[in-house]
Amino acid sequence: MATDGLIVGYFLLAAARRWLGHLDKAVVAVLAFIGLKMLLEVASQFLAGSSNPSLAAFAHYIHIPALLNLAIVAALLAGGVAASLIWPVKEHGA
Repeated sequence: MATDGLIVGYFLLAAARRWLGHLDKAVVAVLAFIGLKMLLEVASQFLAGSSNPSLAAFAHYIHIPALLNLAIVAALLAGGVAASLIWPVKEHGA
């Protein structure tokens, strides 16, 4: 069921690339953010298991709430759409 939504989303993004030329850069930024968040989660788990009490205590500060994640992803995608509308990509060849 979830993969159906991903497939639909992919085809919508592929169709939108004609008008939203900077959207691919926004998607790269979203993927980079998600990758960094995953690395922070691994670092947090690593630090939580540390024998050093100060490092273990620091692990609790490495957390990004879900609502903030959603806001960051939405802002990145909205920025890509806005950049595409403000600075349209010129088509090469005709």
